[in-house]
Amino acid sequence: MNQRLLRWVLFVSMLVACGQADEAGTSGIDESFLDRSTDPCSDFYQFACGKWIEEHPTTTSSSVQRWFEGDGRNSYLLRKILESDRNFAPIVAHPDSDALGSYYGACMEARVADVVDHSLVDNRLLQVSNVASLADLATVLGSLHADGVSAFFSMYAGVDPGNPQRSVATFVRGGLSMDESYYLDASMSIVVQLEDHVRNLAALYAPPAVVDPVGVTAVETALARGSLADAAARDPVATYNILALDAFTATATHFPWASYLAAIGFSSIQELNVTEPGYLMALDAVFAETPLDALKSYLTWRILEAYAHTLGKRFITEEARFHYGVFTGDPSVPADWWACLNSTRWALGFALSRPFVSLRFDDAEREAAIAMIGSVKRAFRDQLATRDWLDAVTRASAEAKLDKVIEKVGFPDSWPGRPVVSFVGSYQAQVFTLNNWSARRRAALLGEPTDRAAWTTPPCVTNAFYGPLQNAIVFPAAILQTPQFGVGRAAAINYGTIGSIMGHELTHGFDDEGRHFDGDGKLTDWWAADVESEFVRRASCLVDQYSRYETLPGVTLDGGATLGENIADLGGLKLAYAAYKASGANESFAGSFTPDQQFFLAYGQLWCASFRDELLLSRVRTDVHSPPKFRVNGVVSNMPEFAASFQCATGSPMAPANRCDVW
Repeated sequence: MNQRLLRWVLFVSMLVACGQADEAGTSGIDESFLDRSTDPCSDFYQFACGKWIEEHPTTTSSSVQRWFEGDGRNSYLLRKILESDRNFAPIVAHPDSDALGSYYGACMEARVADVVDHSLVDNRLLQVSNVASLADLATVLGSLHADGVSAFFSMYAGVDPGNPQRSVATFVRGGLSMDESYYLDASMSIVVQLEDHVRNLAALYAPPAVVDPVGVTAVETALARGSLADAAARDPVATYNILALDAFTATATHFPWASYLAAIGFSSIQELNVTEPGYLMALDAVFAETPLDALKSYLTWRILEAYAHTLGKRFITEEARFHYGVFTGDPSVPADWWACLNSTRWALGFALSRPFVSLRFDDAEREAAIAMIGSVKRAFRDQLATRDWLDAVTRASAEAKLDKVIEKVGFPDSWPGRPVVSFVGSYQAQVFTLNNWSARRRAALLGEPTDRAAWTTPPCVTNAFYGPLQNAIVFPAAILQTPQFGVGRAAAINYGTIGSIMGHELTHGFDDEGRHFDGDGKLTDWWAADVESEFVRRASCLVDQYSRYETLPGVTLDGGATLGENIADLGGLKLAYAAYKASGANESFAGSFTPDQQFFLAYGQLWCASFRDELLLSRVRTDVHSPPKFRVNGVVSNMPEFAASFQCATGSPMAPANRCDVW
C-alpha cells in the first residue's frame, strides 16, 4: 500500500466497529457520557467523554469513535442495497443495480476463495520478468500505472494551481508501502516487519513470486529520503513548479521518459507541474544506482501489494496481519461485507449513492443544511470586519473569496454517469478494467477545461471537505445525519456539531494552505506583506501549542504538520458559536446545563473516542488531524466564550492567560 492508501486503511479501520455502536444521545448531548469527577475547566474532553470512553474499550477493535456512529448506520443501509442488488431484488429500483450487484458479489466471492484465477496478475508479473532494459521498464511502468499499481511516482492530469481553469500533467511522489516517516526512524522495527510482509505475500503466490524483501525496502527507503516532510509537502507554493518537458527530463536523465509517457498516453505534453523537485532528483539517483534486477523485484512487489485484495482469503489475511496488526494493533480481517462495501464505494460511489440518498436524505434536510451554511458564512463575514490585523485591501480580498465559495450539499444536481465499462467476470478482472478506464479518462482530461461545480466525492461518504483549487465546500448526504446533524434538533446542538464542521471547512479556505488561493481557486498572493507576517505569527502560536501535547509517553504532536486542521478546528467552532448566537435561538433545556454549555458539550461529545496505542501512534505519525482529545481541549482553551460559559478561572488549563487567535 502506498502512504495515501495506508492513511485510508487507518481511516477505515476506525469504522469497522461502528456499525453496532450505540446510538445513545445521537439527537443531542448525553449526560451519561460525562465524567463528573473531572473539572471541565481542567480537562473538558475527559469531562464530556470520560464515562463514554470507559464504556467503549478497544477490546474487539483498534478504535471506537462516536463520530462514526452515523456512518455505521449508513453502512448497514448501503449493505442492504448491495445485497439486494446482488440477489437481483433491489430494494430501490435504479439503473445501476446490475453493475453494483455484480461488482459487490464478485468481491464477496474473491474474499472467501482459497484460490482465484490470477492470470491477469500473472501477465503483469511476466511483463516485469521480461524487462531487459530501463526502456523496457519505463514502458511496463506506464502500463502498470494504468493498472492502478503505485510504483516509484505518480503522473496524472491535475488542476493547474496557477490556472485552475485547465488541467496539467502533474508529477508527485509515490510507490511506498508505508508513510515516509517509518523508513527514516532508526528506532523503529517497522522496516523489518515490512520485509517479513513482502516475503510472506510473495510466498503465497503460486508459483512463489521472485522478490528480494531487503532490496524492496532499500528502494523504498531511498524514495522516502527524497520526500518532503509532511509539513513542507502542504506548502502549495513550494509544491507548484511548472517545468518544460525538456527541463523535466534534464533533471532526471537516467530514466527514458519518452517511453513512459507514450505508455500512459501523455506523449503530447509540453510541461508538467513537479510537486517535489527534490523527489525527482532522488528518483533519478535510484534509477542510476539501483541494479535492474532490484528495480524489477520492487515492481514485482508493487504488483502483488496492489492486487493482494483480489487474490483470495490467504492474501487478505496476510494484508490484515501487517497493515492492521502493525499499525492499528488489531490484525483481524475486516468483515467481508464491510471490505466489499468500501471497494464498491470506491468503484461505483455515485451509482451506490443514488438509492442511498433516496432512502436516507430528503429536501428538508438539504435545505436546512444549506441555511446553516449560510448563517456560518455570515458569521465569517462579520468576524472578518472585526479582525483589526487585516488591512482594508486584504480584508476585501478575503470577503471576495468568501463570497465565491461554492457549496456542494447533500448530492449533485446533475449526477455523474457510472464508469463506461462492462461489469462482468471475476473481482480481479473488474478491478483491472476499472483502473484502466480511469487511467484513460484521466489522460483525456489533459488540457481540458475544469469544472469547479463537479462532484468528485460520492454522497454516501461520511466526511466533509474543502477544495482550494475549486474554492468549494462539500457536505455529502452521509455526514448530514446524527450525531452530526438533525432537522428539528435544538440549535445549540446542531451548531455545536455540524455547524462547527461547516465552519471548519470554510476556515480551510483561509488556513496556512488555503490562504494562498483566491476566490477562483488560483494560487496567487493576495496578502499585504505585514498582514501575512501577522498571520504567520498567529499561526505559530498554534504550532507551539499543539507541539506541546503529549499523546503517548514521550510522543508529542507535530504542530506544523497539523497546523491547517488546528486552524480550521479553532476557526470552525468560533464561527459556529457566533452563528448560533446570531440565530437568536432561546432554548430551554431540561438537565444540568445552559444552552451555551450544551453547545460546547455537543462539540466535545462528537469527538468521544477510544484508541489502541498502536493506532494512536500511527495517527500521530501520518494524520494531519490532531487526536480527538486535542481537537476538543486545544480549541476550547482558546475560546473566552467557553471559559465564560463554564466559569473557568483565568490560568486554569482550559482558560490560559495567553490564547491563540487566528480567525
